Amino acid sequence: MTVERPIPDKTRRDQARASDPRNSAWVAANAGSGKTHVLAQRVIRLLLQGNRPNRILCLTFTKAAAANMSERVFRTLANWSTLPDSDLGDAIAATGEPRPERPEQLALARVLFARALETPGGLKTLTIHAFCERLLHIAPFEANVPASFTVLEDARKIELLARARREVLIAAQADAVLASAIERIAGEIGVTFDKFFKSALDKRALFRALHSQKAQRDLRIALGSDPDDTVETVMKAIALDGLSPDDWLAIAEVMDTGGVNDQKRGRLFREAYEQWNSNNVELAVQSLASVYLKKTDGEAATVLNKALASARPDVLETLEREQERFLLLWDRLAAVRIADRTITLSVVVNAIQDRYEHLKATQQCVDFDDMIERTLSLLSRSSAAWLLKKLDGGIDHILLDEAQDTSAAQWQIIERISADFFAGEGQVRRPRTIFSVGDEKQSIFSFQGAEPELFSAKRREFSRRIQDVDGKFEPVDLHLSFRSAPGVLAAVDKVFATPERSRGLSAGNDHVPTVHEAWKRDLPSVVEIWDVISAQDREPDRDWKLPLDYRDETDPAVASARRIAGVIANWLRDGETVGAGAETRPVRPGDIMILVRRRDTFFEAMIRALKEKGVPTAGSDRLQLAQHIAVMDLLATARVALLPEDDLNLATVLKTPLFGLNDQDLLDLAPNRQGSLIDSLQSSILPSYQAACARLDFLSRMARELTPFDFFARILGPMGGRRAILARLGPESGDVLDELLNSALAHENRAAPSLHTFIAEVESSEGTIKRDLDSSEGQVRVMTIHAAKGLEAKIVFLPDVCSTPTSRLDLPIFALDAGANGQLPVWSPRKALDCSRLALLRTAEKDTSLDEYRRLLYVAMTRAEERLYIAGHRGKVEIPSESWRRMIEQALAEETVEAPAS
Repeated sequence: MTVERPIPDKTRRDQARASDPRNSAWVAANAGSGKTHVLAQRVIRLLLQGNRPNRILCLTFTKAAAANMSERVFRTLANWSTLPDSDLGDAIAATGEPRPERPEQLALARVLFARALETPGGLKTLTIHAFCERLLHIAPFEANVPASFTVLEDARKIELLARARREVLIAAQADAVLASAIERIAGEIGVTFDKFFKSALDKRALFRALHSQKAQRDLRIALGSDPDDTVETVMKAIALDGLSPDDWLAIAEVMDTGGVNDQKRGRLFREAYEQWNSNNVELAVQSLASVYLKKTDGEAATVLNKALASARPDVLETLEREQERFLLLWDRLAAVRIADRTITLSVVVNAIQDRYEHLKATQQCVDFDDMIERTLSLLSRSSAAWLLKKLDGGIDHILLDEAQDTSAAQWQIIERISADFFAGEGQVRRPRTIFSVGDEKQSIFSFQGAEPELFSAKRREFSRRIQDVDGKFEPVDLHLSFRSAPGVLAAVDKVFATPERSRGLSAGNDHVPTVHEAWKRDLPSVVEIWDVISAQDREPDRDWKLPLDYRDETDPAVASARRIAGVIANWLRDGETVGAGAETRPVRPGDIMILVRRRDTFFEAMIRALKEKGVPTAGSDRLQLAQHIAVMDLLATARVALLPEDDLNLATVLKTPLFGLNDQDLLDLAPNRQGSLIDSLQSSILPSYQAACARLDFLSRMARELTPFDFFARILGPMGGRRAILARLGPESGDVLDELLNSALAHENRAAPSLHTFIAEVESSEGTIKRDLDSSEGQVRVMTIHAAKGLEAKIVFLPDVCSTPTSRLDLPIFALDAGANGQLPVWSPRKALDCSRLALLRTAEKDTSLDEYRRLLYVAMTRAEERLYIAGHRGKVEIPSESWRRMIEQALAEETVEAPAS
């Protein structure tokens, strides 16, 4: 039974204003406030007013959102086609349009479904990339793309980039400049080479800007060094522009009369003197740095103990003056090293980018970045009018969903295609509108170029342009949540009630507290802060045979995962209920969502704990093909089929679901054998071993005769491999098995099929399989907050609340974004980086990591309908004051309760 909850009149009026097709509108919609409903309602009202479906453009953030939007519109219109007159009139009036008074108006509403389906071009509900793809196919030559180009999906893009990198490393053998750059980078970053280059290639567009001498000179100046500075010249300035080497000796003699630390500094001065006389300037400067700088954070160190400083104030004054000079030059030295390293790295990255572009050109494909760049370039060089005219006759109405996640380049595209909407004549001929809906508080995709402050900036810009031509512009705020219970929303508002905790949720530095209203006012709610599970002071003894990365039940992440899984299992067993009154029912697995910030140790431990407790779970929402155990087993099987004498692979394969032997079987078979493992297996008379031999012989014949696709298809199909793998590893394994077969088929389409080559391709692949958990009914969902955007659940767990974002300065490569005025703020290179690992790509700092961290918390909390559980775990380090845990504790301390026993 559904409880009747009337929608407040104010909300209905706000929705009607936002969906009014005669006005342009800009909607700021809280989480769960029905923005998709308003979008669909506006499209329907546009159709009711006689607008042609092909002249309406709806731009969404994801393909799933586009499909959801289309489904809502077509479901409503299909329903209208069969409604009686009175009911149809009520439905039309509910959209905000006047109730039909004439039969022909009702007839028009009934044929809207057919018109939307049959109009050439139809209703355009697309992602921004899909829209760009359409434009580029209309004018490929003007956009400088192949006429029959294909779009690179993420997996194929990663593969091409990896190939480009390999080919550049090979080409470096004949290129002295490139070889020198690679040698320097490899020497400085060591074992992190792969991670370093992956981070560099993610930012390859920024490296491209450093191609010119002017850009390199500007970088050096902006960092605070002279364009002609070198490491050697700055080091000599450090050593000679102040105290002389003879002065170092004199100061060392004074320090010998002081305490232990003073004497240590005296020895460092003597070492610097000896190193200088040996022409080793770098070591001399490092010795001086040990005197003037703290090892921990690079800040100024104490140069004299109190007793000696009181006895020799003249020496103290000299050293403090010298220290101040040293710190300035040390920053300058760090800036030179940053610039040198960045420019050196740009040589390699640009070479890889050039090779990547060549590979794309030869294969006639473009990636998603290309589509935005080429479309923007096309619209900048040409009028958008003729392009849109070719695109089904033009565009009259633009609807933009999730506008807070739109990048600057995407906004430029929207501005160009709507340029003549508000040029005067464009409005005279027919009404043309733009509609945007978003929420700055939910902007969490900065890694894809989202700039939440643009949402407010573009609202002001479009408002001015529309009003300049006497158009109507409606700013609308939607506060009513149709998702969450009052208690959950009250907790959200409490958490972000202060300026410190709300910083970053809205544009600018002004504190704008969150305001939420609950539609489900009668629904009870729970917000619990569980006790933190901390690491033990002393690690327990463990079996030395276990892997070094094995985590037992005492690990905080594992213990936290087991606690959550235990509580969920008890709920399902004991019939715990959700809802209230007539809506009360038992908790189902599909009611529960567990949200994390990243897929780390806890993520895997959580899925494992749920399976151990027998709780149905959808598994991971992202799967690494080459790293999934099912794929690893199948690749090992293929290698054994090609080379049965490989003992390690054979031992691995015998324990897979395909053969089903166990550790005891291998212990009976392998120790004290005289030859290879396959010989021992073949000489055994046990039926299970003989059956394994027969299967291995069959696999060897298959490997010689079949293509990779047929080989794996035969294993997974007629040989029962798929059934055995799913039985042991769970249903999520089906996705990776399907993807492996797809990869095998793609391999055969690209080149002559080879099982050897295919195994190598998969093992070197970094491709990721994205699984849609939105439709995972009857299963607990464990996913990242980014993946959960747009989803909801009755019960939400937040277990990852005790740490703050990794500092951008800890990354292999970091970019400092240019500020609004283009000026470099005050910063310290010595504090900014370890000069042996990091590089700078831009020239001004704008650290928004904590801002987005707070927005992530908002998104996570607003996924919950009835219950929200804060369940943290941590290592031996203290919980940071900026952490979600501390923020929530400060706001809800009086409501803290103990966690239920598992």
